[in-house]
Formats: sequence, structure tokens, C-alpha cells
Amino acid sequence: MKPCSLIRPALVAGLGLCMLAGCAPVPTKPDPADPWERVNRTTYKFNAALDRTVLLPVTRAYVKVTPAFARSGVSNFFNNLEQPTTILSNLFQAKPLPALRQLGRFVVNTTIGLGGLLDPATEMGLEPNPQDFGLLFGHWGAGPGPYVMLPLLGPSDLRDTFGRVPSIWTNPIHYLHDDTVSYGLLVPQVIDARAGLLGEQSIIDQSFDPYTFLKSAYLQRRRYLVTGENGTDVPADAGMEEEMKADDAAEAASKAPPAPPAAPPRVSP
Repeated sequence: MKPCSLIRPALVAGLGLCMLAGCAPVPTKPDPADPWERVNRTTYKFNAALDRTVLLPVTRAYVKVTPAFARSGVSNFFNNLEQPTTILSNLFQAKPLPALRQLGRFVVNTTIGLGGLLDPATEMGLEPNPQDFGLLFGHWGAGPGPYVMLPLLGPSDLRDTFGRVPSIWTNPIHYLHDDTVSYGLLVPQVIDARAGLLGEQSIIDQSFDPYTFLKSAYLQRRRYLVTGENGTDVPADAGMEEEMKADDAAEAASKAPPAPPAAPPRVSP
């Protein structure tokens, strides 16, 4: 099994976010969507410690010394490797037109884009629309199942965990016969995915309970991608924005000067 075929989809889906902060105490009220919470929090704490001591310092050094155009090329390359998964997921969801557009995107970027290092397909109107097999299972009625915190990979649910299995065979790296090359791609793949999450760190740090916040954001985001419903099924970043607005409003209210006392009523003589 080639590890590169598992790392990128997991991290890009938000899985690396679990590594950004510490672990809060287990709440007394159980969450029906998270029956394995005690084990999940232990895994979360392990992921966070590994990130703080190893991955985060390496990623920050990578961003500091690597020019932006080079980092963009690396991201384009690994994103292009995910296109076969997106194409097949669209096909199996009975969405032939999106599948055809993503096939065109894959062909253009692989050829004109020098193996995916460049992204001319976007300039041609072939916008990215990532899909995976977890979304495929959800499209045909499979429920998410219990929430799972995976070692190294981060937030998931049972449906998405099983959905990662077929993606092993849809990633071109799996078919490389040189294990040195395939394993050598693992390090830049993980670092690139982690670099894409650096901007989220301040949002996670502001959360009262990062574990619960990330769990809610992940589950809402995946539910939104499967159902497309509004209301409570909103994208995760929308929930983050609302929480930040509420925090800003509370902070502004705490710094506002107290209102002057009301003038006493005038009494006519």
C-alpha cells in the first residue's frame, strides 16, 4: 500500500486541523455522533503533540524558504493526482457532465500543465470540484456513522474512513513500481497539505474546546457536501466565521465605556 494515496485526501478534507491545539476535558454530556469520544480525544492529543514538535516547525521552515510559485506548483501537482478519484466519484454518482469536465481538467493539467505543476485548466474555465468516495457513499444513502479521530490523519467518520480505501487504487502514485520514489513523495505531500492549513491556526486557537469545534466543523461540512442543504447544514468555514464575529462583538462590548446614568425625571412645581 502506497502511503501517499491516503495522506493528501485526508489532510485536505480538514484532517490536519486537529493538530493545531491541545485537548480539552471530555464533556459530561455524551455526543450521540461521537460514541468513541474518549478514545478520539486521546488520539487527538497525540496528533497535536506530533504536530507541535515535528510537523509544524518543518512546515513553517518550508514556507519561509520556498518561493510562493514553487509552493503553488507542488500543490498543483498533488491536487492533480486526486483527479482520478474525483472523476470516478462523479461517474458513480451518475453525474456524467461534471465527470467529463474533471477529466478534461486532468488531461489539460497533465499535458499542457507539465504533469500538474501548472494549472492552465482553471484559466480555461475547467474549475476544480474535488470529490471522493465518502461523498459517493453518502450520495447513495450511506449514513456517516460514528465520528472517528484517526491517528496522523485527523477527523473523519466511519463512512469517510471506508471511502478512503478505494482511493488507494485511484491515485496514480499507487502504480509506481519504484518504492523509493513513491515513499519519497510522502514527505512533500504531507508538508504541502499542512502548509495549506497554517492560516486556520488562529481560528482553532480561539475556540474554547478545539476538539468539539473541529468535530462540529468537519461533520457539518461533510453533511453539506453530501446533501447541499442550508440551515444547520452549512459549510464549516461559515460556522467559523460566525463564531469569530460573535467573539469580536463580545470583545467590543467588554471594552465599551459604561453608559451614563439616566437623568432623574423632572417634577413640575
